[in-house]
Amino acid sequence: GLDALSTLFSSLPADNGMGFVVIQHLAPDRESLVPELLARKTALPIHVAVDETLVEPNQIYIIPPNAQLTIEGGFLRVARPSQVHGLRTPIDTFFHSLADDQGPFAIGMILSGAGSDGAVGLRAVKEQGGLTIAQSAETAQFASMPNSAISTGMIDHILPVEDIAQVLIQYAKYLYDLRDGKGLDT
Repeated sequence: GLDALSTLFSSLPADNGMGFVVIQHLAPDRESLVPELLARKTALPIHVAVDETLVEPNQIYIIPPNAQLTIEGGFLRVARPSQVHGLRTPIDTFFHSLADDQGPFAIGMILSGAGSDGAVGLRAVKEQGGLTIAQSAETAQFASMPNSAISTGMIDHILPVEDIAQVLIQYAKYLYDLRDGKGLDT
């Protein structure tokens, strides 16, 4: 999904008011080149997530290798996976914690990737009133993750990655208006 991530982040303005957490499937013993590669495509600062980091607007946080990432009270929690080997679902794990932590202010997004990780977690985001987005399968280099997410029936927007940034910007404005006393309690 590096192409999809690059397209998404190069389409967003540097001052977009959103914090982004990127969860990838990584080999436990392999460092990710994503931070360096994405830095060439966006003005947004990119960080490898560390425990107890506050997610701030206009920043990108990337899961480190051999880690499980969750969010509590707006802070990232990094832990070693409970399973040493076997099927891991880091995206589902993060989405569940995001739904619990951010409720209707959560946005869960599935871009190009292999497998079905994220589909179950997106359901949690949607059930808490958050926004769910999937890259359209026909535009994804690897379509099984978007297809799995779409098959849940819980996706608000199915779009080519080129169109996702505009939806995010509009939704961020909507959420800002809600938090500004016009809607949901914060």
